[in-house]
Amino acid sequence: MSDELSSDPEKWPREKIPPALMAWIKRNTNEEEDLAAIREIEATGGYKMVDIIREIEEKVNSRE
Repeated sequence: MSDELSSDPEKWPREKIPPALMAWIKRNTNEEEDLAAIREIEATGGYKMVDIIREIEEKVNSRE
């Protein structure tokens, strides 16, 4: 078997998510909001890196 991962995701190794992690995810996420965000990304093509950097810079500069 090759040391490289297959390009086919169905062949990737899988492990069960521990119950404690699943409980944390359910407490700290909102499925409706997450799905809305995914749909927005699909509809708009997502963010450009320059937009992400600009947003980070704005947040950092507002704190100074």
